[in-house]
Amino acid sequence: MDMPANKNQVARIVRIVADLRSQSHDHLTTGEIVRHLKDDATNPINCSQRTIARDIAFLREEFKAPIMWDANRKVYYLKDKNWIFEYSVLSEELMASTILGARLAQDIMPEPLKSEIQSAVNHHLNSNNAETLEGTFIDSLLIATGLKATIEPETFKAVFDAWRQRQSIEFVYQKNRETASTRLFEPHIVTLQNGLWYTKGVCLPGGERRVFDIHRMSNVKLTGKIFEIDKTILEDIRNNGLFSFPKLNGVKIHCDKSIAFYLREHQEAKKLEVVDQPDGSVIVTLPPAVAHDVIRWVLGEAGKIRILEPSSLREELVANARKVVERNT
Repeated sequence: MDMPANKNQVARIVRIVADLRSQSHDHLTTGEIVRHLKDDATNPINCSQRTIARDIAFLREEFKAPIMWDANRKVYYLKDKNWIFEYSVLSEELMASTILGARLAQDIMPEPLKSEIQSAVNHHLNSNNAETLEGTFIDSLLIATGLKATIEPETFKAVFDAWRQRQSIEFVYQKNRETASTRLFEPHIVTLQNGLWYTKGVCLPGGERRVFDIHRMSNVKLTGKIFEIDKTILEDIRNNGLFSFPKLNGVKIHCDKSIAFYLREHQEAKKLEVVDQPDGSVIVTLPPAVAHDVIRWVLGEAGKIRILEPSSLREELVANARKVVERNT
């Protein structure tokens, strides 16, 4: 088997395979792949469509990659989404990026994937003889996961495998201490949010879209029945969030000087409109926001934030604050 000619080809091939394994754009023209490589903000790669075509031919011939060509749509796609490009000798830069990604994943993944990722990291370190990536270096990368609930390893593995293999599952769901029910479900999305793992998909047989906390699931069994990923579910999460709670527009708050620096730090990422005031405080207009999220934030800042608009949200905040006072006096 011929090996990739250089680290540039390895980097391209790794990214091509990752693109074709992606759920959001898994049928691609060579032109689209070229744009994805060029537009990557962290590690842009410039190449031609002819180069991509040669890389794909190389993958198919030397690594037996199940990359198929759809002549009607003129796109490439990966017939087996579980296929992995295995190439042991990586450049130090690529190895560092690979180990970093694996280390991040390791610290947020529940068992048994946590141990599997650790084993994969050790395999790459051993097979590449990366002197600068010794155990001490890896161990010095500490990540605070903030996971808020323990998930049984067999539960997470079953849900993860079902999502990866596009199989529906049957499980028992414990909504609260008294209420449990058996569900038949297609896990279209698996996601970590605010320290908890969730799966969103379609309940059977009715087709209702639901979100389930994975830590509340038990007796998870794969049914063997295959489904197609509904990309509109992913798009809905991107546009409206995981739970699709109704959102308020035009929430405006006044924040004390003591937290103004923190808000400016988050201004771009959270799409805040920040207006400086003469006393060092700021008036902030939030993007569309869920009411209870705003209220919890304001209460958590212990009087450093005042809701200006809408008045209905301010009244709801006052009602909640009164309950806090009543419970603690």
